[in-house]
Amino acid sequence: RALEFHDDWALHLKATRYEAKDVKATSIERALVQMVVTRGDITSVQAVYRLRSARQRLAIRLPGQVDFDTQPLRLNGRPVPLEKGAEHEYFVPLTGQAQNEPFLLELRYISRGSGLRLECPSFPQEPAVQQVYLAVYLPQELSYLGSTGPWNDELVWVVNGFTTTPRGNRSSALIYDWIAAGLLDQAQQNTLTSFATDGRHLLFSTLRPPAGTDGQLRIQAVRTVTLQLLLLVLGVGIGLALVPARLTRRVLAVGLILIGLVLVGVFAPSMARAMITNATAGGATIVFVIWGLWYVVVTRPREAAARAGAA
Repeated sequence: RALEFHDDWALHLKATRYEAKDVKATSIERALVQMVVTRGDITSVQAVYRLRSARQRLAIRLPGQVDFDTQPLRLNGRPVPLEKGAEHEYFVPLTGQAQNEPFLLELRYISRGSGLRLECPSFPQEPAVQQVYLAVYLPQELSYLGSTGPWNDELVWVVNGFTTTPRGNRSSALIYDWIAAGLLDQAQQNTLTSFATDGRHLLFSTLRPPAGTDGQLRIQAVRTVTLQLLLLVLGVGIGLALVPARLTRRVLAVGLILIGLVLVGVFAPSMARAMITNATAGGATIVFVIWGLWYVVVTRPREAAARAGAA
């Protein structure tokens, strides 16, 4: 600054030092990852992101061994070539995308050998990530017992007879509309929703999911036939073992079983719901019928003979 003064004067200067602060160059506002677990240990994946970015190329890391379809990457519904980087790392070219405008990134691939340990794509440049939904489709012959990982379940339980089964509390179509609002026309929307799904629909969500194995969703599931056979054999076996017992011991055993189910419901609610099936109800019915027949055929004649002998 150049200043000029005359006569008596005083000059007071105040200086402030500003330090530039790094900010996230990419922001993921909304996301949906769909994983269809097949019977052949192959998982079909569709990842849809609504984001903004100031970068020219966006890095994505895909977990495990992956294969791609003919058009694995789309930006706002338009096919874009996917660039290969180092191992498990790929790059999305963003040239032509306005920095201040949101756009839709869709990625499809096939993962092998992951089983029920499901890991979403991660971004090595650590963008700002908000809410992410993870939709999982399990084969119908598997019963869901629970899950671990930094995910919240978005499930409702449907009752069919005595069997309760989980499903997502909202459809993928509704989440598609939420993510792609104002970005796609009808034809592009149809392309987005063309991803094929099949099986039991489970839904989970999280905020700012960790990258890598720390962000895995680990699902516990067992074949439905195996679970029902185990519950039936276990229930009938306990009932047969208590046939010669007195009524008080039977009541005590039933009470302990109910207490055990309540404790399981407190610490593993999904497992407790999975244990309440038509097989459980059928086993309980068989046990009570056997107890009734035993009382009529064996216990009651014995009591009558004992009373007659005492008289």
